[in-house]
Amino acid sequence: MTQQRNRKTDRGRSRTTAKHYSRDDIIYLAGSENLHDREIRSQNNKNNKKQSKKHKKNRRNVSGKVFLYLFIIIIICAGLVYLETLIFQLKQIRVTGNVYTTQQEVEEWVKQNPYSGNTLYDLWYFNRENCTQLPSVEKVKVSLISPRKINVAVTEKTMTGRIDLGSGYLYFDKDGIASLKSEELIEGTAMIEGIQIEESKVKLGKKIPVDDKDVFKQLSELIALLQENELTADKIICSGSELTVVFGNVRVSLGSASYEDKIPQISPILQKLSEQYENQSGELHLESYQTSDTSIRFVPDTQ
Repeated sequence: MTQQRNRKTDRGRSRTTAKHYSRDDIIYLAGSENLHDREIRSQNNKNNKKQSKKHKKNRRNVSGKVFLYLFIIIIICAGLVYLETLIFQLKQIRVTGNVYTTQQEVEEWVKQNPYSGNTLYDLWYFNRENCTQLPSVEKVKVSLISPRKINVAVTEKTMTGRIDLGSGYLYFDKDGIASLKSEELIEGTAMIEGIQIEESKVKLGKKIPVDDKDVFKQLSELIALLQENELTADKIICSGSELTVVFGNVRVSLGSASYEDKIPQISPILQKLSEQYENQSGELHLESYQTSDTSIRFVPDTQ
């Protein structure tokens, strides 16, 4: 009996000391914990949405500002281009240094470029080293006189010789390039005879079409030596590879080579001939001349 009372007493004590929760209490507490978590997550989501909206708004503001700045820059650039086009519009061309190249030819050469209406463009384009020149021009130097006026300083080619076409003269340079067609006589250019050409095939700025490709090389060498020795030929006759130079009424046969040895002999011989055979026409033979020769043959023309 005593032991049973003790057990009942122990059970009573355990009921008073241990707290028991019912099923509803457990569900309520679990629900309260989930609700708290949901509130936290909901608040975090709200904060995240606010931050996202703020970032998007900032990005839109930055994009709007960038677009505005770009638009302003484009407007400014367009205005500058318009002002530059208006201020530097080409109105007048002045040509200097030209002798046998006409003002009109130079003007047409400048204006053939579709962008040449702008003086700043002309200043850059025509001063390039690889700029294609007129056939008769060696180079040009373009400078600004005013925003709407340029000066074209022309350096013309030295014409090596001329060929009579009947309707005028065809002038060519040291490389045998057809440089100019003109009815006017350019002083200091030797008349070249004996070269057969077809006028219809001649194009300015291109080599003159001939059968003998070396003839212009020979002529260039010969004329350079004549100029070096201060000799002005009235005419140069080509007969194949053989060249004859005419001074007044004296013909000097030079052959096809060794011109550097022969040309220096011409001036003193012509001086002696004028003293001994005044106004006498004839032919001076230097075809086989050697520096060791002590005499040169002159054959007067028979009446």
